[in-house]
Amino acid sequence: MRRIKIPTVRQLPSGNYFCQLRIDGRSISITDPDEDVVIAKAYAYKAGLLKAKRQPEDLTLREACEKYIASKRGRLSPSTIEGYENKTRNMFAGIMDLKLSRLSTRLLDEAVDDECLRTSRRGRPVSAKTIKNGFNFLKSVLRKYAPDLNVDVDLPEVHRKVTVLPDADQIIRAVVGSPVELPCLLAIWLSFTMSEIRGLTKSKSIQGPYIVIAETVVRVKGQDVRKSSGKEPSRLRKAMLPDYLRKLINQVDGDVIVPETPNSIMRRFRTALDAAGVPYISFHMLRHVNVSMMSELQIPKAVARIRGGYSNDSIMESVYDNAFDRSIAEADRRINSHIEGIIANGIANDP
Repeated sequence: MRRIKIPTVRQLPSGNYFCQLRIDGRSISITDPDEDVVIAKAYAYKAGLLKAKRQPEDLTLREACEKYIASKRGRLSPSTIEGYENKTRNMFAGIMDLKLSRLSTRLLDEAVDDECLRTSRRGRPVSAKTIKNGFNFLKSVLRKYAPDLNVDVDLPEVHRKVTVLPDADQIIRAVVGSPVELPCLLAIWLSFTMSEIRGLTKSKSIQGPYIVIAETVVRVKGQDVRKSSGKEPSRLRKAMLPDYLRKLINQVDGDVIVPETPNSIMRRFRTALDAAGVPYISFHMLRHVNVSMMSELQIPKAVARIRGGYSNDSIMESVYDNAFDRSIAEADRRINSHIEGIIANGIANDP
């Protein structure tokens, strides 16, 4: 059996014992007050029982975040990159300018505590979801540039908010005939998101009897950015285009179906709700109203998930790229009939 050899252990002026190893081209330093501990660790490294930690790159955390973002620019959406830049600029200020070699699990934990006590520019506490998302970004950065650092810290618990939605009938009657009718009905009827609605065009999205999510439009640094489809496979979907919506779309000048900015849409939506005496909800909550309607109409959950573009494991595996399933088409027909009935009754009852 080949005997393992280690370099001579020597005592430093401080009184500690020291040994310098060279394994696979890497230098490993061992220091301890106990000479036997140094010897034991040296043999363990040589025998492969201990593995040398990789030293973090000589960067501050901020520089590592910026380097990580630069490496992802060609792979991630502009809105995701902007989100990373905002997190780097605004979060975890107490550790952002520390060298990666100085970071520890304790410092990361304290940084999370500081975020929990911080208030936003609007004077509100930073939400648990914001902190969790921000730290998950940091974890991705640290796993790449300081891979041996333990990043497992306790994060604040995200509590789900229970929102009481107005009746769908009230919302639909409030927006019908208003300047914001088309985008609101696209959301409440077809469960399209703001970015999906703003990405719709007559030339690409209207395909025979269907309306298709071919592109989305997001705001990045105050500018619109148009990109192909959605970021999740479950969003690659189409819906039967109801006649009522087709007529509204045909009345729009130009190719872009909803050319208004998000702020304009949300402002007009609030105005329409206020005028009808309907409690305010965010524009995105119209998708929740759509889910509520599908539940009331007893549309199966699996069909509702596909129709609304909500992802789970099984849906992710079978992207919505074939002709409509019979049950999904039936769901469309039932939703169309329900909303058209609400609109027709509202128009008939107008004085």
